[in-house]
Amino acid sequence: MLENILLWFILGYIGWRLLNLICPIRAKVIVRMNPMDDAFALSDSMVSAKELPKVGLEALFKARFVQITTAYAAGQIKSVRSFMTDTVYQAFDQSIQKRLEKGHYIDYKLVDFKRAHVADEMSQNVYWVDFETEQVNLLKDKENQVLEGDPMHLSLVKERWQFQWDEKLGWVLSAVQNVEAHAA
Repeated sequence: MLENILLWFILGYIGWRLLNLICPIRAKVIVRMNPMDDAFALSDSMVSAKELPKVGLEALFKARFVQITTAYAAGQIKSVRSFMTDTVYQAFDQSIQKRLEKGHYIDYKLVDFKRAHVADEMSQNVYWVDFETEQVNLLKDKENQVLEGDPMHLSLVKERWQFQWDEKLGWVLSAVQNVEAHAA
């Protein structure tokens, strides 16, 4: 019995190796994401991050959206510093500092992506991405009292984010436009 299992295992392995010789995989893209960590890893043997197809770019930009918004709400924008330009980082950091000075914090939940559309590139190194997300955003004070927002209602938030290619950092957030936010 054990000999039969071992034989099937060996035959399966040989078949898999032969299949890989006949039909090699040309491009391997592996994406891992942890929103509160710099753990977005893109490893690829054939395609650089700059030359990803539009679907790959959309996934990368959605991951950046989750990472940046989560870090912003948590007041930990430094953890995603490498994902944005100096101007955007400073604006986010100043906003967080003002919030902390008042003793306020954000209770943020990204519920769903309704839409994440990568617009046609304006130039070779810049993309605008239209995000429509359902979120619960609550501004709370030290005593955990809600100052703004409603925990029982989703908000549909529409934003345009601009990503540009940086030779050292890859795709970084370079601008944010709040298009619309209303109760969903």
